[in-house]
Amino acid sequence: MKFLAKIQDQEIRFELGTGNGSLKASGEHFEGSLDLQRIYPDGVYSLILNHRSHIITVRNNDELNVQVDGVTTPVTLLDEMALQLEAMGWENVNEKRVGHIIAQIPGLVTHIFKSVGDAVTEGDPLLIMEAMKMENELKAPTSGILQALHIKTGETVDKGQLILEIV
Repeated sequence: MKFLAKIQDQEIRFELGTGNGSLKASGEHFEGSLDLQRIYPDGVYSLILNHRSHIITVRNNDELNVQVDGVTTPVTLLDEMALQLEAMGWENVNEKRVGHIIAQIPGLVTHIFKSVGDAVTEGDPLLIMEAMKMENELKAPTSGILQALHIKTGETVDKGQLILEIV
């Protein structure tokens, strides 16, 4: 299966296949064998990459964060379907994050019901936004903890702007 990993300012295209119980990876900047074994249920793996051992911690909250040898790096991983959709100009469905709340319309934030650190249940009212002289109540699409609030009362938001994050 083909993948594209976006790591910092680099894009690495690679293909994974199985053989003799291990994975094979090859791409423009990489070719080699790898053995990946989960060693703890909370996202900790042992990776042997070209005969060199690494401990990897994978955190997949709203984005994929990979920690290799103590260094944490955010990674965007696109599979074959996402790559085809991207090539056709379609929005990449893999990059939609349930916990990232994006303004669907421009408007004025008139009231915020929650604060950073508050527990949020799916369906809870989060804020009220006024648009075209109508008040629109934004509800939580998922349960979790309000991790970040990127707006404040009285602020105007643009369509597509990240307004809050739930993890």
